[in-house]
Amino acid sequence: MEMRINFLTISVFLLIISGSFSACTEKEGVLNEEEDSLFYDIHHNQQQDKDDEIECKEIPFFDYVLLETICLWSNTLHNYTGRVIIINTLEELDQYITCAEGNYPDIDFSTQSLLLASGQYGYPDDVIEKSLRQIAENEYQLDIAFRLFETNIIECWDIAMVTSKLSSESIVKTNISRVKGSIKLKNLDFRNKGDLIIINSKEELENYFDCTENDSIKIDFSTQTMLLAYGITEVGIGNIDKRLSMTAANEYVFKIDISLGHTMSPILWIVRLLVTEIHSNYAVSLNLNKIGFNNFQKEGGVSMGK
Repeated sequence: MEMRINFLTISVFLLIISGSFSACTEKEGVLNEEEDSLFYDIHHNQQQDKDDEIECKEIPFFDYVLLETICLWSNTLHNYTGRVIIINTLEELDQYITCAEGNYPDIDFSTQSLLLASGQYGYPDDVIEKSLRQIAENEYQLDIAFRLFETNIIECWDIAMVTSKLSSESIVKTNISRVKGSIKLKNLDFRNKGDLIIINSKEELENYFDCTENDSIKIDFSTQTMLLAYGITEVGIGNIDKRLSMTAANEYVFKIDISLGHTMSPILWIVRLLVTEIHSNYAVSLNLNKIGFNNFQKEGGVSMGK
């Protein structure tokens, strides 16, 4: 009798072990509905905590400016919501920058990336606030707040900044806000299809910009010149691209290409460009091109001397 009880005890023990091994085998790589839900909740919460931690991460940067050069950004696309290009090599940078003479500031692409943001309705000197933060893994957001003119005028903008090296696979989103300012344009005849003014002093600036104490335009005219091009299109504007080139000693051509959009109403536009001082004995001519949907309309260069 005792032997039989021992046999039964051993049998039950073996069945329990066998059942345990069998249960482990079934669970390997497969979770039942309750366990799968628990695993998802734990994983999701951990990922959410990670994303929340990343979202608070401000990314340091410094502005990359061309004010001490006769270079400008080109081949950029401008829309209302803005876009950002990540530039990680010198070859990539050469696709978006042109110089009438000289060269642009160096960047150490072994440790740094250049972010080139562009859009419509804004200007780099009219930026109220600008920040860059990481919102997820390999995902960033650039926040820019602009102060606009009192009058509704299209102006395209390009803003560059240098930050620590980012992967070319990274995504940089834009969050653009605009505040209506109090600066007014004056003494500009927008009935002209295109014109160019060279501004080399505060007095000349005040001839065309009506500023207030709170809203002002700060330019060091001891080292800088503003080129102000303006005009009107019969229809909307899709993009504005610009180039400045030297054609001879003390002679420049400011080339502006305007891609017409779909809006069937006249649009006022301006292009401001700050460059190294262009002296009074220099001449700058405007070469304005309007590109339609199916045709290319070129308007002759308007020569503008000092």
